[in-house]
Amino acid sequence: MLWWLAGLGCTDPKPDTGDTGADADTDADADTDTDADTDADADADADTDTDTDTAVPDCTDPTAALAYRVEARDATGPCTTCQGAPLTLYLVVTNPCPDDVLLSFYGCLAPYWGLAAGSVTTGPSLGYDCYDDYTATLPPQGTYEEWANFGPLDPGTWTATAYTTTVGDVSTTFDVQ
Repeated sequence: MLWWLAGLGCTDPKPDTGDTGADADTDADADTDTDADTDADADADADTDTDTDTAVPDCTDPTAALAYRVEARDATGPCTTCQGAPLTLYLVVTNPCPDDVLLSFYGCLAPYWGLAAGSVTTGPSLGYDCYDDYTATLPPQGTYEEWANFGPLDPGTWTATAYTTTVGDVSTTFDVQ
C-alpha cells in the first residue's frame, strides 16, 4: 500500500447549496360534491403528512448545530467510488443555521487523520503540529474545510477518520477502483 502526505490545508468560509430536502404531503382531500364544480370543496380529513426533512437544525445553540462530515475527493470532486490518485480527504463543517456562527479553535480542527482499508481497524495515520488560534465567521450555509492529501491507495474499501478537537471522530467510507 502506498500513501504519503502532500499537505494539509483549510479554506475560508464559503456559501454552500444548503438544504434540498423535500417534504411529501400524504393526506387525501376528498371532493364530495357531485354537481358542476361551482361550490366549495370540503377538506374532511385530518392533515396526516409528516415532515421527513430531518436537515432542519435546532439553532438554539448555533455552535452545537454545526454539521461535520468527512468526504473523499478525487480529480472529479467528492466521491464514494474514487478513481485513483491523488486522493484528498476533507473535513467539512457547514453552518445550517439562518444566522452567522462563530467557529473558533486552537491550531487545526483535525490535527490527526486515520485511514483504514477493508475490515482493518487501524492503518496509516497523519498527525500535524497545529499552532495559533483560528476564528472564522460561518455565514448561513457557509462552510469551513480542512484537508489532508493522500497519494495513490490500493483498490478496495477505505474508511477515513478525522479526529477533531471539537466533536470527536468524524468518518466516512469510500471505495477506490
